[in-house]
Amino acid sequence: MSVDQAKVVKIFTIILVLFSFALCISSFVTAKQCYVKPCYEGDGQDMLWSIDGGRSFHVVFLSLVCFTQAIAAFWILFRIKFDELKYGMLVAITSILALALFTQAVYYGQQSNLLVELKDHLNGNAFYEGNKYCVGNETTCADNGHSCTWVAVYDSCQRTMYVDNKARSKFDAVTAFSVLLAVTQMTFAFMLSTWRTEFTSQFGGLPRAADTPSRVSYAPSQSQAQPQRQANDMQVEEDDSSVSYQADNLRL
Repeated sequence: MSVDQAKVVKIFTIILVLFSFALCISSFVTAKQCYVKPCYEGDGQDMLWSIDGGRSFHVVFLSLVCFTQAIAAFWILFRIKFDELKYGMLVAITSILALALFTQAVYYGQQSNLLVELKDHLNGNAFYEGNKYCVGNETTCADNGHSCTWVAVYDSCQRTMYVDNKARSKFDAVTAFSVLLAVTQMTFAFMLSTWRTEFTSQFGGLPRAADTPSRVSYAPSQSQAQPQRQANDMQVEEDDSSVSYQADNLRL
């Protein structure tokens, strides 16, 4: 049973667009996400206890690159004339993105597991932070509206923070879509590499330009073979004339 390779490639391209879009949405809500609620506000602590600016840029940028690559793949494969350089670059970029997505999935899976460990470590308790808004005594501490609590252990008014369960859901979403997209990207790259010759002759959305090189060898057509046959006949006649002339000279 033959496989409609063009249809399979188009289906995978659509899947890439859908998964990339889902990853974009997940990355937007994950950027700058804090591990605890409310977030730490101390210098440096706010970066340690959240997806900081650098990691936020990475997850958003990678998701946008994947979405752009999926759109570009459909354009290169089905909307412009075949070009070996563009085809090869598409296969290479697809493979690199698959590896990058896999490492991203590992990282955010670890972040999700970190929140589980923090919650188990607290065992129903909370983290505390000294804050300029948390002032007062045991009676007035909780009346300032900044999540402040009087902590007897510290004998002071402290800002109270709990592990944010919604953050874990966001990390799980990024992990899931990164894995799905990585597997799809790797499969897509494998198909393009395996069906390279077939794609050249069958999958182009537009007819191949006359000056575009082909990887497929074809037997010469009858119109192409006729001039060559005539040239060969003329060469044979010249050779026969030369032999006849030499024979006449020898008889003389």
